[in-house]
Amino acid sequence: MSRLQSMWDWYDSQGSLGNLVRCRTVQFSGLFEAQIAEAIGLKEALSWVGTQDIPDVLIEMDAKNVADCFHSLHQTCLRWAF
Repeated sequence: MSRLQSMWDWYDSQGSLGNLVRCRTVQFSGLFEAQIAEAIGLKEALSWVGTQDIPDVLIEMDAKNVADCFHSLHQTCLRWAF
């Protein structure tokens, strides 16, 4: 796969409990299967979190099969590997 083109924004806000809420939005150009797009999103989220000094992280996503795959070492998940 060729290098993906993307644009992104960072947002910092204060949550209702006074905690810092930090999020990032990324937009990629291209046409992908839903599961592949979600896997790319998870990979990008984990890469971004690795550059931040954040002790506790919650990543929300709406692709249960990708989240389940991330938490397992199941052989069928290898096609999403980068």
